[in-house]
Amino acid sequence: MRKGQKMTKESRAKMSAAKLGRKTRPLTEEAKQKISVANSGREWSEDAKQKLRDMRHPYSKEEKLKMRLARIKPVSEMSRQSLHRRVEQLRGKPMFCEKCETENEKTTYVWASPNHTREEYEDADSYIRMCLPCHGTFDNETGAYLVEARKEIERLKAIIAEAGLV
Repeated sequence: MRKGQKMTKESRAKMSAAKLGRKTRPLTEEAKQKISVANSGREWSEDAKQKLRDMRHPYSKEEKLKMRLARIKPVSEMSRQSLHRRVEQLRGKPMFCEKCETENEKTTYVWASPNHTREEYEDADSYIRMCLPCHGTFDNETGAYLVEARKEIERLKAIIAEAGLV
């Protein structure tokens, strides 16, 4: 039976019938000791050892790395939020504001892209540290949200035109 496969009703009924009448109870310390003594000094073959290792670690390090890399999108395809998280991974959490030059443990600091262009979003070194009030003021002054909204509208118009709905 493989992991994740569903058993048929007949199979479940057979297993249930086979277990009927069997008494299972927790092992006593004495029984555990007897099993331990019986297994001590037992020589495991290399094949048996490898099978046990494989059951514990079903994927090799190379396979795990390949799977991890397959999940990572190229920078050009990342969302803005993913790019911001990427900057935080590369440069760490900002601990002060470059705009108002404050440094307070209770204030939340974030990474901000100064001109809100795709090129700057992709370049981790172009981001600046800002506190939330400065970031909000900065976005309102530059019209960043308006720029993003216009870009989204243009993208949706292109999709509608492509589909021939206009």
